[in-house]
Amino acid sequence: MKDLMALSYPWPSSKLVPHAKGKGWHERARLTRKARNDALALTCDGLRKHPDAAEARELWIEFYPPDARRRDCQNVIAACKAMIDGIAEALDVDDSAFAIHWPPRFAEAKPGGDVIVRFRPEYRSEGGAA
Repeated sequence: MKDLMALSYPWPSSKLVPHAKGKGWHERARLTRKARNDALALTCDGLRKHPDAAEARELWIEFYPPDARRRDCQNVIAACKAMIDGIAEALDVDDSAFAIHWPPRFAEAKPGGDVIVRFRPEYRSEGGAA
């Protein structure tokens, strides 16, 4: 299936992982707001070049971690919750409308880290049912 659009997003803060230790809810709220706003802006920019991606409902996520440490895919996805919310806001849908391909793909480490999201149209079977 062809991608409608593929965008690069910043690696999520380790403080956005569930049960992360940090300086408190103020910092977590600030990081959550920043991740959501960054994703909203990046997705809106991408939609200007690929307006057909506004209909995307399948997300394929590739993680390029900032180092070679092993990571738990459920925690990394949870840390991306604000990013996914920003994407949903840009597409003007509820994030429950997304089908996120599982398991996400982990690729080689990359300085600073990167999250690549591939947008694909909603899968429909031959019978027309979703």
